[in-house]
Amino acid sequence: HLPRDKFTMSLCYASVLFTLTFISTIQADLPGDYYTAAVVEYAADTNATVDPATNINNNLKNYLSFIKEASVVKADIIVFPEVGLIGKGNQVYFSEVPNASDAIIPCAHNISSIALVQLSCAARTYNIYVVVNLPEIYYNTTSGETQHFNTDVVFDRNGTIIARYRKYNLFGEKSYNVPPLDHVYFDTDFGVRFGVFICFDIAFKSPPVTLVRDYNIRHFVFSLSWISELPFLTAVQSQWFWSFSQDVVLLASGYNDPTVGASGSGIYQGHLGALSYTMTDTRGSKFLYASVSKNNFSSNAYINSTQSFQGGKATTGSLVSSSSSPGLWILQDFVDRYKTELLLPPPGLSDMSYNGQNSDQQNGTKIDTTLTVFTTICQRSICCDFNLSMTTTYRQDYGNHSNRGDDFNSYYYRLAAFDGVRTYSGFATGGVQLCSVISCVDDTLESCGLRADDKKASPNRFYHDLYGNMIQTKTVFNRIQVDARFQDSNALIVPDVFVTGSGDSFGSLVDNGVFRYQTLPPYNGSAYCELRALTEINNLITFGVYSRQFDRDGQPQTPVNTSRSSITKHNYLFLFIAIAFFNFYLFF
Repeated sequence: HLPRDKFTMSLCYASVLFTLTFISTIQADLPGDYYTAAVVEYAADTNATVDPATNINNNLKNYLSFIKEASVVKADIIVFPEVGLIGKGNQVYFSEVPNASDAIIPCAHNISSIALVQLSCAARTYNIYVVVNLPEIYYNTTSGETQHFNTDVVFDRNGTIIARYRKYNLFGEKSYNVPPLDHVYFDTDFGVRFGVFICFDIAFKSPPVTLVRDYNIRHFVFSLSWISELPFLTAVQSQWFWSFSQDVVLLASGYNDPTVGASGSGIYQGHLGALSYTMTDTRGSKFLYASVSKNNFSSNAYINSTQSFQGGKATTGSLVSSSSSPGLWILQDFVDRYKTELLLPPPGLSDMSYNGQNSDQQNGTKIDTTLTVFTTICQRSICCDFNLSMTTTYRQDYGNHSNRGDDFNSYYYRLAAFDGVRTYSGFATGGVQLCSVISCVDDTLESCGLRADDKKASPNRFYHDLYGNMIQTKTVFNRIQVDARFQDSNALIVPDVFVTGSGDSFGSLVDNGVFRYQTLPPYNGSAYCELRALTEINNLITFGVYSRQFDRDGQPQTPVNTSRSSITKHNYLFLFIAIAFFNFYLFF
């Protein structure tokens, strides 16, 4: 789970109604260079009033339905989320899990776990690899201790348990023991080796980054129950940039309960981007699948993201529950540690000269202004260079403003730099360096990293002497370039780009053609990184370079930043590009 300790468990009592809808046609048999992967975003049946075995059985029935549907699309592997089998808020039910080296087939053996038996039989019946997460009980004969682990279990097509991974980086999970560090992977009959890790592991070097760098593993299965955080660490942001930065495949299956911040799943093909993903404001289960290239990777670690994708079609089906939620609960990063500068539109709007006219009674007066910025922000050992052009649109304010939670068009942006150590809800600390444009919901630093529909949100308004109250309605970044130089010796450096979503989704990733990310080979322990937008970007949430500095892990959190930066006037160019009046009579 990630990050902070605000959340409370939500108990949902509605059973899940499933309606299967395939958005695209089923894939034909794939050539040998591809395999079909499926992941499930799962909203569990939860009822704290019944015994844990009943909850397990209810969710197990749904799992078996998903496995059957995966077989229909000829999936080779299916991944289920963390805690999905028991459900958050339910009583925990522990199962003994055989060691993978024993090659046990639960379907053919008399073992105590009904869940393992039925999942093993389903893997065998539907000829598919199955990855499932469950609470494990282990009787340590050496120490005489009974231990409990958060465990992923992998079945092959014959129903054999071929891998068992116990979560190493726990997020305050008091019911579980921390196991010895283990780097777990498994091989498949379609020629792909998969590494295994769970949820909060992704924030650390071991085991996941070590599996990439030391074991040369390029495909991963990832079960999670992630609590999204703005501006950098929502579930799909984290999944995408982890896969992209290391040019590896990530099959991410997320638990779904937006009321506690849990949503976000996807299938990611390294530098080629997301093949299919979801992160939503509403409660429900979704089935995602895609054909994934086995070997279509860049051999150069320092790459340009603007390469074309020549294969790997993605398809999405959904099993949607009948229940809903008020939105995805979002954590806020410790932005008070950042050094920032507010991007203000040009001053003196009421004194501007006007040109152009049109008749549009519905939309009223429109004012467009452009802000061009060339500036550098430094904190401690890093400096961030920003080069951007931002056009802001204002219209007459009729007082009927409404907003979705991921739409920051009416709000503010800041340039941000951070070089220090963050905390993950007091359960761990980690080193971070970042340079980014971030969204905020008023003109204060404390408002950055909140949802756009937060009760504190205050749209950017001003009073015009002639036309009255004006409100910001749109922000377009015509150009953005962020340059950063980060420590590279023990780090993971990633691009982080996030924009407004549509429908019931929260946020959206961008296509590779929208940006270019380049890093130069490290020099004197530092890597130079450049992130540049190749097109205009509307509805921006985050645009920057983010780095995990692993050598600082375990150090105390960086204190609050007492040096609040103001705008450096000589680095900013203000350009009024258009003021159009859509009420013709205003000129007379």
